[in-house]
Amino acid sequence: KRHENVRVSAVSLIAQSLKTVLESKCRVSQSLDCYVLKRLLEKPEGVTLLMPQEVYVGGERWAVDTLLGDAAVIEYKSHDHELKTAEESARGRYWGVVSRRKYYIVTTWDRWRIYRVRENGLQLVMDGDRDRAREILETQILPGLKEFKIPPLLENIEALYRLDHEQYLEDLKKAFEAVRDDPRVRPLYEAYKSIIQSLYGGAGEDFYVDLFIRHTYMQIAVLASLSIALGKTGLPEDVCSGTLLSVEIALPYLNWWKIALSNKNAKPLVKRVLEEVAGRAGLVDWSLDTAEDVFRTLYEFLVEPHVRRQLGEYYTPIWLVEMIIKEFDPAGKIVLDPFCGSGTFLIKAFYQKIERGEDPETALNEVAGFDVNPLAVAVARAELVLAYKRASGREPENPPHVYPGDTFATWFGGYVSPAIFQFFSIVSGATRRGVKLHR
Repeated sequence: KRHENVRVSAVSLIAQSLKTVLESKCRVSQSLDCYVLKRLLEKPEGVTLLMPQEVYVGGERWAVDTLLGDAAVIEYKSHDHELKTAEESARGRYWGVVSRRKYYIVTTWDRWRIYRVRENGLQLVMDGDRDRAREILETQILPGLKEFKIPPLLENIEALYRLDHEQYLEDLKKAFEAVRDDPRVRPLYEAYKSIIQSLYGGAGEDFYVDLFIRHTYMQIAVLASLSIALGKTGLPEDVCSGTLLSVEIALPYLNWWKIALSNKNAKPLVKRVLEEVAGRAGLVDWSLDTAEDVFRTLYEFLVEPHVRRQLGEYYTPIWLVEMIIKEFDPAGKIVLDPFCGSGTFLIKAFYQKIERGEDPETALNEVAGFDVNPLAVAVARAELVLAYKRASGREPENPPHVYPGDTFATWFGGYVSPAIFQFFSIVSGATRRGVKLHR
């Protein structure tokens, strides 16, 4: 109880100090990162996201209380006699994470100790009350904060893009209504609507418009994240539209907002969404090994469960995918997922191939998937491009073999989509080289 009270009070003080520093920076700099950080700090969820709590270190045997970007590790204690033990832990079991920061801070709320991290240990900077601690935070520690980088964990990506998302959906809807009758926009919406109707007929117009807006926001977030992860830089509209990518990911009809940028009523609404999303994507450290199958969480919170059920979408739990993938050796085989969704199974198979000694290029060429939902195809492609970048250090030359196609219609209805013909022409060439198909 006491420990938790200290944590809540200390996090609130640090967040307020960070706001003070950011407000000063924002007056001087117009950087997008500064603005986005300031916005995130206005919400409790944003504070937790920027200052992650209970971060495990040492092979997940111990957890430090709080990380403050690249600046500090912070520990909370109930009583003064625990401060010495905290210092010993920082020099010992926590040193792996403490040594990569500039400061180590431990507090009981009434008493604060701030240490400068040196190559060979800790140097005490201040042992005093919270007013003195706040002064040092605002004059020495926080101004020197180079960047906040958030690990790309599922829960972090969800929190990052969930924050204020209802407002952004409303902005996009208003922008769409402003350009809906534009002869360049209407065909895009009608193309999207016809696809969704084939998945789920009988819904009213409001259903299709709402899903169209939600899918638009999701594609913007996915493309911005992938562009930033691949080191692309440009205007928010370029980052969020996929135009900077060398492989095809974006669904053209969900990029209708590019036309809306030429409408005086829709433009400010769209630009606000793009700037927010691009800024948030830039806060994530996409180089970390935790960046795996992170986009599926966007779909799961943006599209409500009852809507997913209406569309016939059931995402395979990750634990089940992992159990299945352990049952066979994918090396030297083409792995096909005929209902791939966001690509969870394909990503696991790709990494399993890498572990079995295949080079990333071969592994990418030997995983393939179909899905009737074109947005799922775009997400699966994005996930595989991100996986390839992590494994090889570069972008793939060709897009992953994930295609829109109705597998059930192919099996039972006699219809074979062009994408499926394309895939089996690839399989035919591969099997002639001795590669086996595993479904």
